[in-house]
Amino acid sequence: MAQEIAEKPRAASKLDTAQVNKAAKALLKHIKSSAKPNKKQNLLATDIDAPENDIPIWLSLTTKKFIIDKKRLKPSRIPLAHPFVAEDATVCLFVKDPQRTYKDMVEQAGLSSTVTRVVGISKLKDKHKSFESKRALRDAHDFFLADDRVVQLLPQLLGKTFYASRKIPAPIEVPKNPEKVENLKIEVNKP
Repeated sequence: MAQEIAEKPRAASKLDTAQVNKAAKALLKHIKSSAKPNKKQNLLATDIDAPENDIPIWLSLTTKKFIIDKKRLKPSRIPLAHPFVAEDATVCLFVKDPQRTYKDMVEQAGLSSTVTRVVGISKLKDKHKSFESKRALRDAHDFFLADDRVVQLLPQLLGKTFYASRKIPAPIEVPKNPEKVENLKIEVNKP
């Protein structure tokens, strides 16, 4: 169960690999000996979950310097087994300019009943400056999607109106090429 840490010593590593392996094995041994048998059935378990006697271990790492990775600060989508959005929900899509290109892509993909509105970044900046217009946009739609190329701009443009009400736009990969309409349909219909 305990995996051996790589044998190659790293240049700047101050860790003793033998000591880390010894500590990991001792931790697993302690967890197995102190684990209480769980007689309750896990209602959220699926067929692909690990056996019930496996216990997860959480590891927290602390660094002296904050690791900045702009790609990691972008929200990511986690696929779920069952969608939490109703099939008749109205969806608004935030896209990069020009907006008309993406509106045509939505129509060609046959998503006009699902994606009821496509808003470009320039239109969002111009027409939705005031608090009231942002609130009206938020209340007009059930779910929000955003092109992953513009998702980092949205917190500043949408403001706390969206983020306080937990209607945070989910990032999707909108194809750059208008001919790849099927990719857009797959991305929008993902759970």
